[in-house]
Amino acid sequence: METFFSIITPVFNAEKYIGKCIESVLSQTLPYFELLLVDDGSPDNSGKICEEYAIKDKRIKVIHKENGGVSSARNHGLANATGNYVIFLDADDLLSGDALQTCHEQITEHNLDMLQFSIKGINSDNTPNKKKSIRRNTTGVLSSIEYLRKGELQVCAGGSCIKREIIERNALRFNTGIKLAEDQLFILSCISNCNRLLFYDKELYFYLANPTSATSQNKSADIKNSLHAFKDFVKQYPECEIYINRQTIGFIVKLLNNNDIAIKDIKKLIYTQNFKYNSRMNLGSKIFCIISRVNFTLACHITKLLHKIRY
Repeated sequence: METFFSIITPVFNAEKYIGKCIESVLSQTLPYFELLLVDDGSPDNSGKICEEYAIKDKRIKVIHKENGGVSSARNHGLANATGNYVIFLDADDLLSGDALQTCHEQITEHNLDMLQFSIKGINSDNTPNKKKSIRRNTTGVLSSIEYLRKGELQVCAGGSCIKREIIERNALRFNTGIKLAEDQLFILSCISNCNRLLFYDKELYFYLANPTSATSQNKSADIKNSLHAFKDFVKQYPECEIYINRQTIGFIVKLLNNNDIAIKDIKKLIYTQNFKYNSRMNLGSKIFCIISRVNFTLACHITKLLHKIRY
């Protein structure tokens, strides 16, 4: 059978995890895949480990490149992918043993452009981490607008299976100019360009809660860059505004906690003060949405206070 899945894995300083990650792919019940291991200039033994696995299994392809970040690595994977559908798998994460078989069944049964599935968060000792888990309800086959309105979706790179033709036809790539929320912008752009989408509630992806990951850093300069990118993204994909709003509020909270940018300067970074909310937002975000329409500064002070009380 033709290569049905291209699994793209960026690799950087992952020698502790990459072996288990690769084994989770090789143990799949459906064998029609290629695994693209993109060594992003890793200074440890990650690249060597990848090459050792590639010698044993021809389905594994190793790409070595200068360090450019996770988005650059994923884009290199996309440029070299040949499968009908693309799955992104981080080097410290795992796929369930029946992940590809399940995806194949759902895709072929429903003729999908994009399939998303639940993610199970795990700690380094393999115990469950509910805070990092993403569980949604199974939907019917929906158009992009219906899917976005339904709200049963997730926006991280892991947990999605995307038709490669959609990605290439629309020249979709990860934004290499930002370090935070780059996966969200890519996944939302994919959703917007698909016609047939479905969320399946089965947990097929295991996410390792890693405190050293980029999403745990929250540097103000990186947040500012992402907020600038949001402005351009919403102009191109206005149907995704409610999800960008939700992430924007999260970034505002982080900037307030970093306490190195004045509120008036935060306001200048935001593409809108007309925040909308949905059922996925927590109470604090909903309160921010309402108050910010009247007084942005007051909304920031109240949000910061609520965050301190909660944490």
